[in-house]
Amino acid sequence: MNLWFYFLAYTIMVLCLFWLFQINYLRTAYQDIMRNQLTLNAASIIQMGDVTDSQVHHDLYEICRAENYCCTIYRLDPDEDNNSFTAKPRIDIDDFLQEKCNLHSTRELSDKVDVKRLIQELLTQEDLNQPRILTLPVYISNTATRDMYLLAQLYSYQDDQYALLLNVPIQPIDQTIVLLQNQLLIVASIVLVLAMIVAVIIANLISRPIVNVTHAAKLLADGNYTVQFKPGSFSEINQLSQTLNYAARGLSDVERLRRELIANVSHDLRTPLTLIRAYAEMLSDFSWENQEKREQHLGIIMAETERLSKLVRDLTSLSQLQTGAVPFADKPFDMAITAARICQAYEALARQRSISLQLQSPDRLIVFGDEPRIEQVLYNLINNAINYTPQGGEVTVQLTRRLNDWVRVSVRDTGRGIPEDQLANIWDRYYRVSERNKSGGTGLGLSIVRAILIGSGARFGATSRMNIGSTFWFELRTFPRPRREGDKGTEQRG
Repeated sequence: MNLWFYFLAYTIMVLCLFWLFQINYLRTAYQDIMRNQLTLNAASIIQMGDVTDSQVHHDLYEICRAENYCCTIYRLDPDEDNNSFTAKPRIDIDDFLQEKCNLHSTRELSDKVDVKRLIQELLTQEDLNQPRILTLPVYISNTATRDMYLLAQLYSYQDDQYALLLNVPIQPIDQTIVLLQNQLLIVASIVLVLAMIVAVIIANLISRPIVNVTHAAKLLADGNYTVQFKPGSFSEINQLSQTLNYAARGLSDVERLRRELIANVSHDLRTPLTLIRAYAEMLSDFSWENQEKREQHLGIIMAETERLSKLVRDLTSLSQLQTGAVPFADKPFDMAITAARICQAYEALARQRSISLQLQSPDRLIVFGDEPRIEQVLYNLINNAINYTPQGGEVTVQLTRRLNDWVRVSVRDTGRGIPEDQLANIWDRYYRVSERNKSGGTGLGLSIVRAILIGSGARFGATSRMNIGSTFWFELRTFPRPRREGDKGTEQRG
């Protein structure tokens, strides 16, 4: 409604300006044009030179015929005392105005021009070559007069002084103004009707889509993430709708993750808390005096307490990584030595589970990054590989130098593998593949790995084949980070 009103008001304003300039200022504009044209033509006549020359006389005649002028040029001869002069016409052209000319009218009622007095006034002005334009009436009938312009200008030619007088009628334009007024009223009425129609169309094409987008945005703000923003008739509205639809999908995903996070955290907290309470009650009521039972129950309580502590630590670590609370270092370190140290730490666990843990690496591989956090990544990947590999299986840690000055670290297991449709989701927090959901972890390990690798500007990815095994890999730079801020890891699946 506001847009319709503004468009109509703009149309009325344009019509008012048109009326103001085309009607009220028409007479003034016409007279200004006449005066300017008269001055320009006077300058052209003065530049012609000797007006008694036949060719110059012909050119002057053509100017007067084209512009409807009557023209007289006087040569000024000073008297003996030099206090007066005699004005002698050199050329008269009044064939077109005839008796309507102020200079040569023979009608008794015509206001004659006192030429000698006019020239005397020109001689007394400061700038002798400055033209003077007078507005004089002339009788065109016994009852009607018409205003005319009379230009008088002095000039010199070949040591003689001349006076140029040009007379031109001002055409009556009152009838033209009345005609324009009547036409403008008709045009204004038609334009206003068309403006109302166009305003309604514009309101439907622009205002209605905007109103719809506003209504949908309110629904989105109220938590309805399934709302759809419909496109309009203009590209800008389409882009806005697409952006808001993208934002709605993003908020929907965030809401889904939030609910999953609350559900998973609640589940992970509820189970150990229930066990801790149950065994604490059993310890208090039944097994306090039985040393074997007491130690067993205390062991379960301590294990569940450790599990809670690990969950809290993982949540805190993930939060710090995602918010950037702690900056990432970018220092050189030997990845071969780091990988060897971590593999050595897991040898006992691998032997206990009858798993072959192998390291394939050159003696020295210098990379850049935050060594403690890269160690955390490798610890997590090797721990997952051992947990998801059956007895008699193999876990291989391999370090290779790529052709593009990057070092790839891959951890390959011989477990059951990950289904193709679930491979893209393994990096999400609390996401667990059904076949691999027996490790007893917090479900945050790969989310932490992903956050660390992104913060380090590393490349990473995973591949898997069912009943053959999975490979998790990441690549580190062998050169310093080009930028300290804004670097992003690149997740790939190859």
